This record gives sequence, structure tokens and C-alpha cells, in this order.
Amino acid sequence: MSNIPEDDYQLTPCGHLGGRTAVSQYGKCIGEFPDNSAALAHVSAHMEANKFWPGIWWVSDHGNAWQIDKDGNEIASNPVEVCLNCHEAFEDTDEDYHRECYCSESCQEEREDAESDV
Repeated sequence: MSNIPEDDYQLTPCGHLGGRTAVSQYGKCIGEFPDNSAALAHVSAHMEANKFWPGIWWVSDHGNAWQIDKDGNEIASNPVEVCLNCHEAFEDTDEDYHRECYCSESCQEEREDAESDV
């Protein structure tokens, strides 16, 4: 969790069997709520009241953390990869597409030319 900025909000399960959600910021608990929706509503209101919009993180009961938006949706980080054949950049979500190297028309032509030279 050390990679989470101190001023970002952290939502964590709390209470009996993790049935509630705690919100903390700057290492201090700022509230405990009946569910994620209530916690996120409080975070949104807190942001508006303070005119400050830091990140929001969900931290599981196992300590795994991922960034979420004000609706509780995970913010995916799509690292950019490079096709080994044509060197075209693509997001990791397109990996299977590029693995076969049909990523672009020019790449396909290069592949066909290479196969015909063999």
C-alpha cells in the first residue's frame, strides 16, 4: 500500500465479516459506512466540499489495492506494449490480436513478404 499517495482516499472492508466500508485519508479513518455506495457518496461530497479531488483506492482485506473511480469502477491501467514484428504500439488488452501479428495491413504485408522469401 506504500504506492498509494497519502492524500488519496482508501476504502477498506470493516466491521463484522467485512460487511461495512471504512474510508481513510492521510492515514486516519474519516468514516465507516454500511456499504460501498454510501462510502463513495461520502467521498464525493467530501471532495466537493474541499474542492480537492485526489484518487480513490479500494484496499481488500488481504491488502491488495487498486484505484477506483467515484462510482466504484476499477480504473484499469493499460500498459502499452509493442508488436515484435511491426513495432506498432498497442494496449495489453489487444495482446492476442498482436500475437498473431495481424495488427495492421502493413504488418500483414510484411509477414506475407517474409513468408514468400522462405
